[in-house]
Amino acid sequence: MSTPGGGRSGGRGRRVAALALWLAVSGVLITIAFLGGQNSEMDSEPLYEYDLFIGATILFALMAILAYGIARLYGGRAAETLGLRRFQPRALWLAAAAVVVALAVSAALEPLLHGGEKQGLAPEEWDPSRAVPFALNAVAVTVFAPFAEELFYRGLGVKVLGVLGVPLAVISSGLLFGLAHGLLEALPPLVIFGVALAYTRVKYRTAVPAMLAHGAYNALGITVTILA
Repeated sequence: MSTPGGGRSGGRGRRVAALALWLAVSGVLITIAFLGGQNSEMDSEPLYEYDLFIGATILFALMAILAYGIARLYGGRAAETLGLRRFQPRALWLAAAAVVVALAVSAALEPLLHGGEKQGLAPEEWDPSRAVPFALNAVAVTVFAPFAEELFYRGLGVKVLGVLGVPLAVISSGLLFGLAHGLLEALPPLVIFGVALAYTRVKYRTAVPAMLAHGAYNALGITVTILA
């Protein structure tokens, strides 16, 4: 199994530079996530706050821009490097399986690790008077986040980490994706989800199914939160 786009990558110097930049940005994202988790006095119901939408939109926009910039080091079409290409319908089945497995692991470990509780996104009850900020944050979580994170970790991450070999590229991209959420209690399902989506990216040479699966995963999380 070959790494996506490997035949059209640039010289070794460009590949090393892209890997170094990607790892540097990943390190910054992980540091911000953990420092933010330790120092934050976040409102108990952040999905009802405009601040979450503004901050998330800025962060995800920067991630997408940086992913595109690093992809340009490879030359050719950045969209191809990032895995923005058509996909075979059967790729959706593998992406859907990743969602199911991640949700099952998350549900099984929640009584032990309390990952969802520690994340602190769930509102205590539905408040119609704050429906607008909730809707905006739902868009950020189900659209902006999946696009930017998959573009950075699966679209670009699997590509740049390909210099380490496909197995390490898949595993390490999933691990760094999980760590970037800054929540060790939720790390197991996040890593499993990231690894499964990375495998989908490698197998079908596209990141689009991963984006769709990621959006569905987050949407289901919000739906369960409201129903609960």
